[in-house]
Amino acid sequence: MARKVILDTDPGVDDALALFLLLASPEIELAAITTIFGNTTIDHVYTNVLKIYQIVQRYLDANPEDMPRFPNLSREPRTILARGAARPLAGELGLAEYYHGPDGLSNISQTHPEFDLSQNSGENHPPLTISSKPAHEVILDALDQAPPKTIDILAVGPLTNVALALGKSPTTLGRARRIICMGGAFESPGNTTASAEFNFFADPYAAHEVLKAASQNVISLFQIPLDLTRRYVVPFAEMIPPEPDKNSLIQYFLSALLARPRRAHQILGHKDEQRMHDPLTAWFAIQHAEGDHLRVEDGWSVVRRVFMIEREGEWTKGMCVVDRRGTKETQGTNRSKSGIETVASADSSISANSSPAMTVNVVTSAPANSTFSKVLLERVFWHIKRKNAGSGDSDKCTQF
Repeated sequence: MARKVILDTDPGVDDALALFLLLASPEIELAAITTIFGNTTIDHVYTNVLKIYQIVQRYLDANPEDMPRFPNLSREPRTILARGAARPLAGELGLAEYYHGPDGLSNISQTHPEFDLSQNSGENHPPLTISSKPAHEVILDALDQAPPKTIDILAVGPLTNVALALGKSPTTLGRARRIICMGGAFESPGNTTASAEFNFFADPYAAHEVLKAASQNVISLFQIPLDLTRRYVVPFAEMIPPEPDKNSLIQYFLSALLARPRRAHQILGHKDEQRMHDPLTAWFAIQHAEGDHLRVEDGWSVVRRVFMIEREGEWTKGMCVVDRRGTKETQGTNRSKSGIETVASADSSISANSSPAMTVNVVTSAPANSTFSKVLLERVFWHIKRKNAGSGDSDKCTQF
């Protein structure tokens, strides 16, 4: 049986690619999609999920022979969609519209009005069950109604919804088989500030609460940081044909979706390729749909890392702070307040409760980028014909 997955997401360009990948993956069953502010506002991200479902449905209505490509669109019961938090647990609201556009999907609502949901709301209603409950309650309901350790939570946005579920019922959240989160940066530079990855920057308080619970074994969690995801890329030329086919709705939509990030990469001086933060995290969930909740498949590796999350820094908000001093002090010790006090000499109960440090399963390596990109291109970008320079075989090549 397919593994049930709750996707907590803030589409977002790479979130959209991750959702396409999950819709096309028979290994998992999308039990619910819970939306969270982040790449843009909660209203936009919620609409973006509806828009993606509608576009896939409209494509399949015109091309019913491709229905097997999207097993998660026709499963019963239908995937539940719920609206989540509009703001972080504390602090200012920060969005990533600078990259994803004001609507989160490269501003295609303005540049490509044919994709505007409001103009097509009467056509092909997305095959989703709309919930009136807040996202964190939908998460808890799904876990409460299923046997323990049978549902994975895939969190690819700020961790606010997960933190709210944790605060309401840590025991119920602990029924999740595993929580897989994309977030944080260690040795890698940040992608929002010099030191912070966006999801942890957007709500460092939520990240702290969730990862602290993982450190205390309240929940089972795997963190996939920017250090790993930024190494997984697909050239834009592999995903955007020179002349996108307007008659192929998915191809035309994805080409429009990727246009703004491509321009942003040119401005920033990056290579002409899309970094696959959320799709790689989704691939981890797909590849680990079976087996024990602590097992890691061949090609992947996990390290237990000790660190703290900065929640208020002017320049370091959301930073994963690693104590590199190498002493026998409690991690994160501030000597100006506590003096020099080793773990052995301190009262252990006080140290455990007062230390901001946590120990978390961090995914540090994955199978080759070529293996990942092959899966993504075959499942999401199959509609782009690729020519083999030597043989003319269009099925085996990855170059136009």
